[in-house]
Amino acid sequence: MTDLICLVGTRAIAHEYDRALLSPEDARRLAQSPQLETRLDWRVSRALKQRAALPVVSLSHSAGNAAVLCADAPIAAGVDMEVMKPRDFAALGEWVCSGEERAYLRGCGWQPETFYRLWCSKEALVKAAGLDFPADMRRVGYDIVGGAKTGWRVDGQTGWQGVERVLAGNMVLACVWRGNGAAVRFRLAECEPAFRLPHYCFAYPRQRFNTSEVFTPPKAKLLLTT
Repeated sequence: MTDLICLVGTRAIAHEYDRALLSPEDARRLAQSPQLETRLDWRVSRALKQRAALPVVSLSHSAGNAAVLCADAPIAAGVDMEVMKPRDFAALGEWVCSGEERAYLRGCGWQPETFYRLWCSKEALVKAAGLDFPADMRRVGYDIVGGAKTGWRVDGQTGWQGVERVLAGNMVLACVWRGNGAAVRFRLAECEPAFRLPHYCFAYPRQRFNTSEVFTPPKAKLLLTT
């Protein structure tokens, strides 16, 4: 069983960023683009990477928040997170979705959460499969059968799995991986008051997991095992 850990952090950990602890790849990027260090997303995501006890296979950031996906064995996996905001979802769907996905979204009334769950899964799949964004967004996404979502897909491949969560009511997080022998655990770094108990929770359709039920100290707090 491959252990996948998704670390989630907010701007509250930006002060932990340490240039001396950057990976060789990140150090090269910073040398080429010094302005990266002024970006909150960069500092939060790299502080989160520096906390990781396992190899990092994918990362994402949005609006000063970040997620880092780690694994204890080689695996094709990806993560994406997005803060939900009003968009022309029908127009975006024409750009990035298959016909079946557009029909699925239309049947759901183009709800923002439903669209962002699909969008984040698509971006995570593009990363995990080594494809190009945005050119390959239509090649990945949901398997739709009879108008219902039945799983995740990468055209020409099989065995893709995934999980999606809604954080703090307005942020969507998706993790995907290939193969059946993997489990995902979510861990939350120290966070801002708006993300703390009792307001912070992971939500899934018809379910809500209050972190008060599963929190463990100190730095990395276990939120949920799926």
